[in-house]
Amino acid sequence: MNQTTRSLVLSGLLHDIGKLAQRAQPNSRAWPPGSAWQGDPNIKAHAAWSDWFVSRYVPKPLQEGLAPILLHHGAQTVDPHTARVQLADHLSASER
Repeated sequence: MNQTTRSLVLSGLLHDIGKLAQRAQPNSRAWPPGSAWQGDPNIKAHAAWSDWFVSRYVPKPLQEGLAPILLHHGAQTVDPHTARVQLADHLSASER
């Protein structure tokens, strides 16, 4: 599997992993410790938690290309990989 495919697959699998970390906090609206993203209108708290999770638990060589995890809720998505993760997120959310 090439790097682009691996990054897209990992982004798709891990883009909402931060919801678990966020909901495990006493204050479910909390942001990750030291988050630089708090207050950014294009970043949701669970996406920042996903970024936090990746930075701590995904091996460094596999972290390259995982920006869609953080950016999949952005209002204007220009990167095609982020757009794919965003579309998959929207389609899976519409199943509920």
